[in-house]
Amino acid sequence: MSNKGYIGMSFNECDFMGRVVGDPQFYPQGDSEIAMLNLVTLNREMDANGQWTEHEITVPLVVLEPTKVKVVKDYVKDDSQIKVETYYKSWETDGQEGHGMIVTKIKLGSKPRTQAEDTPAKKVPKLPF
Repeated sequence: MSNKGYIGMSFNECDFMGRVVGDPQFYPQGDSEIAMLNLVTLNREMDANGQWTEHEITVPLVVLEPTKVKVVKDYVKDDSQIKVETYYKSWETDGQEGHGMIVTKIKLGSKPRTQAEDTPAKKVPKLPF
């Protein structure tokens, strides 16, 4: 790659929709904290036989903004469905390279079901008419 940089516009944005795998992890960052979580989404690809198949992709997400970290802490758990707008970023900390998708917007989907919600409701007694 040349040292001249890019001419024109560059674009670093990606949207994902899927389900969270595992509970988000929170780490101190200065006066606040950051959240890290994994999102599983499906990607359809044509295989060698010409058949469409779905492949799971795990996307590492990093939430930096304190208001969004609070939303993750209060509402996002294992198996939550979310949609996020992100951009890609790589970094190095103490000689260790890392990378992830930095969340700029988050939209909550359905929450994980609890065992109580899966229990069948009591049947209504038959009425005499």
